[in-house]
Amino acid sequence: MNTNVIFQITTVVLVLILAAILIAAYVIPEGDIETKLNDDLKDSIPFDVVDDYTGSSMNGSIITAHNGKDTEITLLAHIDITLVDEGPVLIYLDKELLVKSAITDYNGVTSGEYILYAHNGDRINYLQIGSLHPRSFDKGSGELEVGLILSDQYSIPDEVSLTRSVGNKINDDGTYQNGLTTKDFTIKIWS
Repeated sequence: MNTNVIFQITTVVLVLILAAILIAAYVIPEGDIETKLNDDLKDSIPFDVVDDYTGSSMNGSIITAHNGKDTEITLLAHIDITLVDEGPVLIYLDKELLVKSAITDYNGVTSGEYILYAHNGDRINYLQIGSLHPRSFDKGSGELEVGLILSDQYSIPDEVSLTRSVGNKINDDGTYQNGLTTKDFTIKIWS
């Protein structure tokens, strides 16, 4: 076959492919691109916990969503641990709650260096923010997002609670006192 004929056939095929792509892009409908959001939102309650002794604080919102089957709880917070504070911010969880995800940019660090989740069945269930290691603390601030789900090990309760705790000090006698200021938050579960 002549190279001129091969060139003409190749050109026609490329033009047809280009035309098909353009027709597909502009003529074939893409379907719905709009998605309704917040349909499952059930509750959004702000909170503010400030310790008068240290000035450390945690403020934000707890958002609850229920899609008819599952309940998801999201805690969004800004955390500030002052130089006077001798420890981390703690969030104690009822045994029915599990941490699905937790991210923070505490002190501008996005690794897991400043966040610890401790969970051991019925006895221990808490998040610690601001810790370099389980018993070493660093002052600073940052944002926190925690996704919580209900554990399938327990029957679904009517409500669960979170306790947010800020402010820690070493007393004159050398004893450590944590959670100088705590606030409980009750979350209704829609089943």
